[in-house]
Amino acid sequence: MEISCRIFGTGIIFKHLSALTAETGGVISEDDIECVHRMRVASRRLRRSLAAFKELFPRQEFPVWRKAVKRIAGKLSRARDIDVQTVFLDDFIRTLPPENIIFRRGLRRIRLRLGQERCNIQKKIIRLLESEKIKSAIRALENELQIPGNQILMERENCTGVTLNELAARRINICMENVLALSACADHPEEFSGLHKMRIAFKNLRYEMEIFESLFAKRLADFIKMAKNLQSLLGKIQDAEVWLKNLPRIEKSEEELTRLYCGNLRGFSSVKHSINLLTDNRRRAEKLHYQEFLTLHRKINRRHVWKNLQKILLENSRAADQDYCQNNGEQNHA
Repeated sequence: MEISCRIFGTGIIFKHLSALTAETGGVISEDDIECVHRMRVASRRLRRSLAAFKELFPRQEFPVWRKAVKRIAGKLSRARDIDVQTVFLDDFIRTLPPENIIFRRGLRRIRLRLGQERCNIQKKIIRLLESEKIKSAIRALENELQIPGNQILMERENCTGVTLNELAARRINICMENVLALSACADHPEEFSGLHKMRIAFKNLRYEMEIFESLFAKRLADFIKMAKNLQSLLGKIQDAEVWLKNLPRIEKSEEELTRLYCGNLRGFSSVKHSINLLTDNRRRAEKLHYQEFLTLHRKINRRHVWKNLQKILLENSRAADQDYCQNNGEQNHA
């Protein structure tokens, strides 16, 4: 890779690493649930950035750094899911009329279980973030980012002559091809795994475009917005699906706990009614968000948006090649 790749990549990685470490205190102290969200997003962006510029780093140390960031993202993932579910549940309870005592009682019991699970996850998050293995990996990455780019490139073996624009086009194209390969999944909402793969593909495409956005003079802005909107709608579908997947488990668990501690199921009826209410609500939401996603997805396909993105990537690479040849010609002439 050229020295420009090192300079550019270091800046991107440092930005996301700084965003991640800035949230550590807030995540540990639980000041704001958005700290978990921001840290998880930063960890995902950092992983994409590390993958994009992995050729610039030591082969032995790179997997350690990436694994550390992946572990952080994994621990925060379920915590964020519960935070989102808790906020939804609080809002849902507030919309119920005061006379719906049975539903309110059952929903509060579900919320209690979410809170208990969240507390257990928080303990694991704190242990992870305060572990010496994670701290040392983060410190090592920070130290690596301080080494001058030319020194790094001279020390690394097997570094190719890939330019920054070539790297951008190649990585964005790979992500775009993954999106196109999964396009047919949009017409099969019954196969949730396909929609889940699409959400990840759009997320990766969005993150990849954001990494290299500054190279394209704002020409990627609309494409980033489209990928983000599609990812967001698929995320709402996933949120509903997570509820629908977990509610039967919650129902079974509460039934067993009620029988164990009460000796009968008289206190279980409020939970069962509440779960039925939540199930109906989440099914309607899932269908609504799916229709919104399908409408937007078909609109984007009719406009050949991703082909236009390919055209921009090609134009940008050609322009960069021309500049490179012109600069080399001027140097040789001098």
